[in-house]
Amino acid sequence: MKIYLILTAIFILLLFNCSSLDKEFLDIEKQKLEVERERLKLERDRLNKCNNCCQPQAISLKAETRAVVPLEEKASFLYVEPTGCAKVKTPSADDIWQISENGEWSYPPNLLELGITCRDEKKEYFYKQFANTDSYVAEKQVPATKKSSCINNVVFYGKDKLYSQMIEKTKSEELTRDMAQRVDSKIVFKDLLDYNNSARGRSFYYECRATDPGKKWDKCACVLFASYMDGKEGLADRMVRY
Repeated sequence: MKIYLILTAIFILLLFNCSSLDKEFLDIEKQKLEVERERLKLERDRLNKCNNCCQPQAISLKAETRAVVPLEEKASFLYVEPTGCAKVKTPSADDIWQISENGEWSYPPNLLELGITCRDEKKEYFYKQFANTDSYVAEKQVPATKKSSCINNVVFYGKDKLYSQMIEKTKSEELTRDMAQRVDSKIVFKDLLDYNNSARGRSFYYECRATDPGKKWDKCACVLFASYMDGKEGLADRMVRY
């Protein structure tokens, strides 16, 4: 009986000491799963109505036990693989890390993980790499929470920089110098923020990796992503409509 009471007390202590950040991440993952299910349903409907790129097909359901983000608990996604569309090579995780050094547009995170990409799929997601800031004090974190704490730090301090770099890179690549000078970046930033906050899963992190020598998550880097309708062309079009 005494042993039972001791174990119960230990369990309660562990429960109350659990990082609130970890709980928040699990809640976010549950929300992302719901979003992915809705997206995949819409994708299936779109493919069924497609006349130019797809042929009528028997719907086959393929369950994938792969997560969009590298958490310990993997999520299962229900995906209808389009057999009638012309496929293109899906970028690997290493490819995304490479293009994210300077920031670049690519395909949705869930399709990157599944390795299924049709030629007509738009590159509506901007990927950029960030590292944790100096304000993160790794030695104060217990090993069980170092990973989530490090990732949270990157996401918290990197989001605004991510949106700003999306804007500046799109201006330099898609607009003339004269047009770029007339862009109100503050208004565009607000629109970009509103768009990504209006639906779950439009902005988060694709993958994070420990960068300290011992790989103990004292330091880490993450590829963050944010999206916009029709990608950089859509964002550029929005800029010149002011």
